[in-house]
Parts: sequence; structure tokens; C-alpha cells
Amino acid sequence: MNGYLVFCMFLSYFTCYFSAWKGVKSTGKIVWVTCTAPYLILTILMIKGITLEGSSLGLSALFVPDWKLLMNGGIWRDAAVQILYSSGVSFGPL
Repeated sequence: MNGYLVFCMFLSYFTCYFSAWKGVKSTGKIVWVTCTAPYLILTILMIKGITLEGSSLGLSALFVPDWKLLMNGGIWRDAAVQILYSSGVSFGPL
């Protein structure tokens, strides 16, 4: 067992217990933090990513399509497989 991971597990149990200890009133306050924190963190990471060197190349690769690749049948097959795998747990074996 990794001591750091065991510590983090007990810390998460401790935090969950004391956040729900007082009932719905305290849980509502915790939800305000846990629902807005991911948006704040993602915004910070987006700003950091945009300021990195070479980010314009990545953004152009993301938003400017390469139309020649649409003629490749392997890409269409891979897209169909991805759709089947992501449509649900019961469709994964298909």
C-alpha cells in the first residue's frame, strides 16, 4: 500500500463525513464550492494553455479541418467504432 494514497483516501472520507454531518444545510454550502471549482480550474488551465508556445498550431489543427482526410475509409470506420463504444455500456460489445 502506498502511504500517500492511503492518506488521501482517509482525507477524502474525513471531508465527506464532515461535509454531510450537519445535514442538508451544510451540504448545500459544499455544493456551491464543488460545482463552481471545476469551471474555475478549467478556465485557469485554458488561459495557461493559450499562453504556451505553439498553442496557435494546436488551435489551428483543432479548428481548421483537413478535408483530404475525409476520403480515407479508415477514419470513418474508427468514427463508427467510437460512436458504438460511447453510446452506452450495453452497446460496448457491439
